[in-house]
Amino acid sequence: MASDVESYSKGALLSRSRVALPSLRPSERRVLEWLIAHLGEVPSLSVVDVQRGTGAGAGTVIRTCQAVGFHGFHEFRIAAAREGRYDEPAEPDSLAGYQALRTVERAASESVRHVSATVPEADFDAAVATLTAADRLLVFGAAMSGPIAADAAYRFRMAGWFVDAPADESSARVAARQLTRHCACLLFSHTGATKVTLDVAAQARRAGAAVVGVVSQSNSALSEIAPITLAVAGDDGGALGIATGSRLAQLVITHSLLTAAVTAKGPAARAALDRAAEVTHESVL
Repeated sequence: MASDVESYSKGALLSRSRVALPSLRPSERRVLEWLIAHLGEVPSLSVVDVQRGTGAGAGTVIRTCQAVGFHGFHEFRIAAAREGRYDEPAEPDSLAGYQALRTVERAASESVRHVSATVPEADFDAAVATLTAADRLLVFGAAMSGPIAADAAYRFRMAGWFVDAPADESSARVAARQLTRHCACLLFSHTGATKVTLDVAAQARRAGAAVVGVVSQSNSALSEIAPITLAVAGDDGGALGIATGSRLAQLVITHSLLTAAVTAKGPAARAALDRAAEVTHESVL
């Protein structure tokens, strides 16, 4: 992930940190967690200060900053200063009565505000090109990633793609093996390590199909199989928690991919959407 400290806005540093955190070594994870907890103080700290606070060596501190997308601690400090400059005090979490709606609303908003901060433009464009060129699309997500996959399958189908979206694991594996080099496989996973999802990805690659993964953690097992992997992470606290927040962020990615692919396909996709709208309208009482 290339460093782009000048383009940082509020929340971008935390978004990148959430994506990188699960894949770090224990010593690096300890450093990053400490940096996040002391984010407001980071602009005035030195590498030595971080070493004292974490018990880690200077090399570990530098590697941790590089894992988040910076060349070193100096760039991390600049991003932290910019982060703090735009920071706003959060409302206290409450799950009682109507306040639960306000709490979830705020957490959901934070989950989707900085999706682009963790997705390189080249990777996103490559995913769009892959989906646009596919004659057939296999979409799959296991367990709680299933609803996101179902939503993606429905919307791509409405836009004219021939979509296979098997609900059970065995059918997904078989469908992946039946793909060709003219097809694409779009997979969703929070951890990027779910066995069935990895199996589907491997079968799709074996069949010669292009594979695009949407995950919440960088350097996941799925990223080792899928040539294109988009990692996004949402808010890691509040009423939603990191898994739910990250799936909201994945929905943003899904709809962004669809919008860009429909635009790339042009009139054919728009005509398909018009036909789908007619069917939907006819089904309304």
